Amino acid sequence: MTVVGASVKVVIVIAFDWVLTRASENLPGDRMPLFVCNNYITLSV
Repeated sequence: MTVVGASVKVVIVIAFDWVLTRASENLPGDRMPLFVCNNYITLSV
């Protein structure tokens, strides 16, 4: 993996996590499924 690819991946993960955090603040429910989804995307990118 290139340095650029790794950097882009980190930015995407951070942005995705931020979006999920904002969404979880506005919607009721546990955030655990979002963490699982985020980890899955992180590993698959």
